[in-house]
Amino acid sequence: MHCSNEAASIDHGNQRSRVTRRPCRTSLVALMLAAICSGCGQDSEDAAPASVTEASARQAPMSPAPVAVDAPTPGLASAPDTGLDPAPNQAATPVPPSPPVTAKSPKPPSRERGLPSAPVRFDPPVLDFGVVVPGRESTATFSVRNTGRDTLLVTTMKPDCRCTTMNDLTGTTIPPGQSVQVTATLDARSTVGHRRASVQFVFEGYRPATIMLKGEVTRAITPSPGYISGFDAERGWISIESVDGQPFRVLSVNGKAPVFRGFEPSEDEIRRTYELEWDLSEVDPDTCLNRDGDPLRGWYVIETDHPDAPLIDVLVRHRCVTPERSRSRPWVLQRQHEVVGALEPGASASVTIGVKPTPGAPSGTKIAIDAVTVDEGPVTAVLRGDAEDAVPGEHQIEITPDRDHRGLVYAIVRLHAGDQSAPLIIIGTVRGSSAVEPASSR
Repeated sequence: MHCSNEAASIDHGNQRSRVTRRPCRTSLVALMLAAICSGCGQDSEDAAPASVTEASARQAPMSPAPVAVDAPTPGLASAPDTGLDPAPNQAATPVPPSPPVTAKSPKPPSRERGLPSAPVRFDPPVLDFGVVVPGRESTATFSVRNTGRDTLLVTTMKPDCRCTTMNDLTGTTIPPGQSVQVTATLDARSTVGHRRASVQFVFEGYRPATIMLKGEVTRAITPSPGYISGFDAERGWISIESVDGQPFRVLSVNGKAPVFRGFEPSEDEIRRTYELEWDLSEVDPDTCLNRDGDPLRGWYVIETDHPDAPLIDVLVRHRCVTPERSRSRPWVLQRQHEVVGALEPGASASVTIGVKPTPGAPSGTKIAIDAVTVDEGPVTAVLRGDAEDAVPGEHQIEITPDRDHRGLVYAIVRLHAGDQSAPLIIIGTVRGSSAVEPASSR
């Protein structure tokens, strides 16, 4: 500390004042306090927590909640999704956010690390079920060969899909150079498309070995194109053809008499391919209702007398067909519609429904479908089985058309889990074994 007894003059324009610096009288206690606190500023700055503004700036920006999108629900008006987040609070001096930080838990040590690969060979390397008709099961076999010098012990088998079953080899030993046969069955269910699955074999003392399985689920009659676009026109044509080459008759289109191009039902022989007219001109663009006051359906349904393709469902793309959206529901249905096929009067159909979490749903989310109701259509629906299955658990629903109903069934049932729900479209037809006459034009 510098102390002086000097005098100084300060010039304020035309006036001059004299300031005398008095001697510095610092007590011993003041000197000690100054020495102790000389480093307090630096220590406090390092140890103090970040300010609210800084803490907020370091946080990762919040992402919008995931949207659960369900079945195209006819007549359901949805508010447009702008995709805009709420406006942030204004700040006097905006601070650019730091990159988000994600906390990662350390992975537990794997028992498989350091183990050698299992000396096995699958024959064939990929099991191909080929073309499978919806609702049918297809069976194929493959072998597991021990290519090593020691006996292998199968400790477990783990299919990754409930659609695949096979004979269990758990506890089976495979001597060196020997093989065992495995018979696998693919349940095609009702949805068309490519199916892929895998089965993991775990051998004692080795890393697991996996075989891939695949198949193509396709109807015996296929449409071309595979959808109807109401964005481009109100009317159009669609072709249908039997994959197996078997001739068939078209019974109805959406429950009404079909309109053909190049075919006269009363004169021409039945064939394996047809051109059919589709017509959306009756739909009011403002109300999305037809002349009967019914909403536009999300699927065009063609009925035939082909034994393996009684119904052909064709997706309708139109602005009046909107999916039901939910920002709060953390789950969706794995399929948004089910085709139950042709039923005898009084018969029921069992439908297996899969539920899966939406992206971003909390880890370990449990979903239990606890009720099912009917929004519209001539059916009753009953929930069967255990309602406490975890995601992606499967739930059984029994669908029964009304006793006096005949012809096309188009219904919307609703699955409930607590206070949340999702719609499911049910498509079928009710007719006796001899009721295969085409619908009359009326």
